[in-house]
Amino acid sequence: MRKIIIAIILIMALVVGGAVFAQNESREESIKVVYQNIKLVINGRLVSTPVEPFSVEEGHLMVPVRAIGEALGCLVEWDPDAKVVYLNNEVTRDRQTAPQPIPVYVEQLPALRNVGPFFQLESRNITIASRAFNHGLVVELVEPKDEKKEDGLPGHYGEAVVELKGNYTWLEGYLGVDDETRNSWGNYQLQIFGDDILLYESQPVKPAQYPLKIRVNVEKIQRLTLVVNWLDAGLGDYDRLWAALADFQVY
Repeated sequence: MRKIIIAIILIMALVVGGAVFAQNESREESIKVVYQNIKLVINGRLVSTPVEPFSVEEGHLMVPVRAIGEALGCLVEWDPDAKVVYLNNEVTRDRQTAPQPIPVYVEQLPALRNVGPFFQLESRNITIASRAFNHGLVVELVEPKDEKKEDGLPGHYGEAVVELKGNYTWLEGYLGVDDETRNSWGNYQLQIFGDDILLYESQPVKPAQYPLKIRVNVEKIQRLTLVVNWLDAGLGDYDRLWAALADFQVY
């Protein structure tokens, strides 16, 4: 009987010990993954991810943490031994003491293409919902059915390409419709491409709408393309608008 009791105790110890060990080691499980062409947009910017986001059972969405962290300006670190992901958004002492880059306005950059065309207001500042801006570009758009084909007259589309040469990290500025055309029945949409990759796409920008501030990561971008398109809103007095990119600067 004593030998039987000792044997039972040893078996229980092995079972418990094995269970504890199993909790601390890696494990593999099969899960159902659903790909739905999910896109990641952070602060209005479309973020490319090395792995396509997907959903799993119980409605959970799986997105690469590094893509999210870096898009938010965080330092992302992985400790493979402790199996811990660290995200840190605190500014380091080195970054605090580093010299800040001098912003350059978009109209001061070398222009490689200007279809529309984009232009600067010479006689006054750009004004969006009564707010004045000292810098920026404007392009006049018209409803597509009324587009004039003669050279020099506006169309429903504008495109400007400027050269960055990989020297900048961020693009910032304000979107709006200049108050000169605040009674237009049109809206417009802005798309920003970096080396032919879509970096940002705005919602429809409306006349009399307050200025919309955007911030886009342009790190390592060589050529920046700004595209504006007319969108028919059906409410207003006439078929033209001035799409304004106010105080647009890179740094």
